[in-house]
This record gives sequence, C-alpha cells and structure tokens, in this order.
Amino acid sequence: ATERARQGRAVARSAADEAMLDLRTEWESCQRCRLHRGRQQVVFGCGPTSAELALVVESPSRVDDRKGLPLVGRRQKLLRQVLSLLGRRRPEVFITSLVKCRPADEMGRAPASALRACAPLWREQLALLKPRVVLAFGQAAATELTGDPNDIELTRGCLYTLADGTRVV
Repeated sequence: ATERARQGRAVARSAADEAMLDLRTEWESCQRCRLHRGRQQVVFGCGPTSAELALVVESPSRVDDRKGLPLVGRRQKLLRQVLSLLGRRRPEVFITSLVKCRPADEMGRAPASALRACAPLWREQLALLKPRVVLAFGQAAATELTGDPNDIELTRGCLYTLADGTRVV
C-alpha cells in the first residue's frame, strides 16, 4: 500500500509539474498590463510543485527581473533568515509574486492594474500547488491573499484560513 501511495503522489506531482509548465508558457509573453514594457522577462516563480510552503511577495526586484527568479536580490538575505527560522531551505519552498514584471517604482510597488491583471496567474499557481501554508511577504501580499485591508502591523502573525483550507500567515 505504501508503494502505491508513493506512485500515486508521483503521478499527481508530474501532472502538477506539467500544468505549471503549461501555465508558465501561457504567461511568459504576457502583455496584460503596462509593466511588460519595462521588464526583461516574466518572473514566474520557482520551487517544487510538491512544496508544503509557498511564499508570495508583491513584485520582482531589478535583480529578480534580470535573473528571472524571485528573491535573488537584496531580499534573499531576509528570505534565508525567515526560512531558517521555519526550519526550511529555499529548494523546499515555492516562491512567487503577485505581479510577474518589475514595477518601475523603485520601492517595488505594483500598480492596482497590474495586481488585477496578474491575480489569475498567482491564484492558479496556488491552486496547482495546494500548499499547506502560504507565507505572505509584505503588506500587498498579505492584503491580496487574505482580503484583510488592515495594516500589516496589525495582521503580522495572524493565521487566516482560505475557503479551500489553505492557511495564510
């Protein structure tokens, strides 16, 4: 029975991998908002589709845009610290962002139009992943994921449960 269960998970994971690859292909030439004009590439996200923990940030940085991966710039140090506190390593976590193109705003703030345009993508990513927990990295991610408009100072550390049972911190 154990071998069958493992094979079943492997088949499900390969299906999730295929679906994620299809999703990446669909979105890599996205022009749904004006941010596509300034990007080098779409920063889709990275990590295993079997990840129990997903991390969502607001937007890619300039370095992320250049390398095509999320959280590889200055924020990488903070990421390592957070994951260390959780007893996790980067290869175990799926990391994505609310918007997939770098905003021109030096603070990395995504315009509302970009948040709306990219929402179907990150929602579908999370639906494919089915993580046990999603860690919202920052105010915009916390607000978008939970629907709670309160300041992050008030919601930091709060646990939200989404309709599908996914927990968001």
